[in-house]
Amino acid sequence: MSNSNLFLSIGKPIKNEYGRVIGKVASFALTPNGKFDAVYVEFGDGQFSKQPMESIKFNGAEITFISKIKNQACVLSDHIPLIWRKDDALKDLVANKKITNEVYQDLHNSFSNVLTQLKKEAQVIIDESIIEIERCNEEITSLSYAVANLEIEHEIGKVDDENYRQAFALFRIPLDVHKQRKTTSK
Repeated sequence: MSNSNLFLSIGKPIKNEYGRVIGKVASFALTPNGKFDAVYVEFGDGQFSKQPMESIKFNGAEITFISKIKNQACVLSDHIPLIWRKDDALKDLVANKKITNEVYQDLHNSFSNVLTQLKKEAQVIIDESIIEIERCNEEITSLSYAVANLEIEHEIGKVDDENYRQAFALFRIPLDVHKQRKTTSK
């Protein structure tokens, strides 16, 4: 969607990465020169939040909210290899005497510092992912117990078939979502 057409998405539903509607596009924040800076999102509970443009993916009529962890991981997965390639090119330049050792050392140190910072940021993302996986495991366990109790009550006749099917359908979607979130957080 081109920038001028983004306004057509106002009021449209926003889905999370797992296909569930989580809110709607309420408005946009623009810089003084007209660049889209952020999206105002009305979440399902009526709360509004200003989200950076990088957190929202516009793909035709589909609007998807990208998690902070996934967004940061994508940025790092682009930056780290780029710095490695630049440092390798720098080594070739000094080896072929196209730059001086002084210039090489200065730029190499700069690249090393950037890589060190990016590695620290990557570790933070890894730590956050571990916490998210643990949270998903807890949710999966909790939902699994709820399903097991439902199954038991259905087996002994305390829950009729219709209520069983309705309740089971309520658990199936969040259980599948948590399993998918756990998988994509790894």
